[in-house]
Amino acid sequence: MKEKSYKIVQEICRQALKGKLSLEDFFKIWPQENQDVFLKIVYEDVEDAVEHLPSSFITKKIDWNAWKKTDTYKNLLIDNELLALWVSDPQKLFECHNIASKKQFTSEVEIKKFVRNFMPTMPTRDS
Repeated sequence: MKEKSYKIVQEICRQALKGKLSLEDFFKIWPQENQDVFLKIVYEDVEDAVEHLPSSFITKKIDWNAWKKTDTYKNLLIDNELLALWVSDPQKLFECHNIASKKQFTSEVEIKKFVRNFMPTMPTRDS
């Protein structure tokens, strides 16, 4: 059951990163089963992203430059990387997220490397 929830949440993160998730859809598709400590933080990150996605007030177009510079975007990238791991310990995922979210990464590659080095022996769901 948890595995299915993590896959659903990873797809939700991917949609939020692309700016393709409305708040209404987010609330509809978020898994309702018991949320572990890691999924609770991911929930907050996605909700923050959907509510505060930078866009033009007039044209409603997403400001991609501004979006990719936000801590929210960085946190979603971290969430997405952690959700891709075959990790059954939500506390370990939570700890990695907390450490990574405080770092000043300059690229998505740095985030991926950090997560893989933090949990080097974990295979990924995407591989």
